[in-house]
Amino acid sequence: MELVPLQAKNMPIEAWYYNPNSVEDPEEKDPTLPHHFNPDQQVPQEHLETLGVLVWTELQTKDYKKNQQFQQVKIERGYNYEEVVTVAPNRLANYEQKKREFFKEHLHEHEEIRLILEGSGYEDIRDFDGHWIRIHIRKGVLIVLPKGMYHRFTVDDTNYLKAVLLYQETPSRIQFDRSNAGTDIMEVREHYVTHVLSRGASLKGNSSDLSGMLEGLDDELEKFRANQEIVEATLDESNLYADALKVAQAAKSSADDDVATRLALVAQTLQAVPPAKAEDSNDKEAVDTRMTQLGHAMSL
Repeated sequence: MELVPLQAKNMPIEAWYYNPNSVEDPEEKDPTLPHHFNPDQQVPQEHLETLGVLVWTELQTKDYKKNQQFQQVKIERGYNYEEVVTVAPNRLANYEQKKREFFKEHLHEHEEIRLILEGSGYEDIRDFDGHWIRIHIRKGVLIVLPKGMYHRFTVDDTNYLKAVLLYQETPSRIQFDRSNAGTDIMEVREHYVTHVLSRGASLKGNSSDLSGMLEGLDDELEKFRANQEIVEATLDESNLYADALKVAQAAKSSADDDVATRLALVAQTLQAVPPAKAEDSNDKEAVDTRMTQLGHAMSL
């Protein structure tokens, strides 16, 4: 059956990556503790759906058999059998032994679906890369784990959970532990790996490749922008040089005009100075007059 979420699931489920060496339980002796990383590593519900996990929250549990959403899930997914189970001391035979068994990594040949009526606990599932994701299931949560998915279950530190379990066929709680020989090559496991894990890992890989390509394009764009800035700076500098050259040429032209004018004026003044005569060399007054005239010309 295709794993397609139904409509509106209200508030998202709380899930995070499981830390086996958390501060509250560094030796992983008590699975009922939250086992958060610091800082916390939350997992969005959309990611759970890529692994084949379906979740609805905030369902009414008092008269759950009359709950329309609950009945809709039963009809659309073909569930015909149900049973109510309470996991708690003095409510479940061989409680401690059963709790250890539930927490062994295992799979089922059928979907595991449960509506939490009271209490709370954890469903741990494997991510694409094998890391554990812890899902906190509480009152009002309806969760579906696909057949062939490795998972494990425990109550949280309240040590109490009451749930209604649904089945498509005759109720069966048979679990196949991962530690058992042959579990990895079961047909139901290979189907899950092929149709969910491999496809998801491929999409994740393609997404990573695309992200890498986009980052590469960003780098190239930054280089292009840097080169463009250099080109623009060079052009601006060239324009400044060109403007400076024009100013210099204009200044030179202006200076040449001024010099030419001054030279012409000097020449005109000098032309007004009478030629020196040999006899004037002994005439002090004539010499003084000539020197005055020449000095006037040189001052122009």
